[in-house]
Amino acid sequence: MGAERTYERCLAATPGALAFDNRVKSDMVTDIIAALKTPGHAIAVVQLRPLLSQGGILDRLRSAGYEVKTPGEE
Repeated sequence: MGAERTYERCLAATPGALAFDNRVKSDMVTDIIAALKTPGHAIAVVQLRPLLSQGGILDRLRSAGYEVKTPGEE
């Protein structure tokens, strides 16, 4: 189960891809946090891989102190 997935292997093998992936996730988190600070409702449309991956957007929002619940959680 701890084996590297194909996507992560591809990122690791492509020059600059890991830095780009990290920058994209960081930018998305920054934008989501800014939207959450705006009065009213906010909707973020994000691809599943960067959203759910280990160290992805949900993990980063949790690390920033936001409470994140996914469907099925109480």
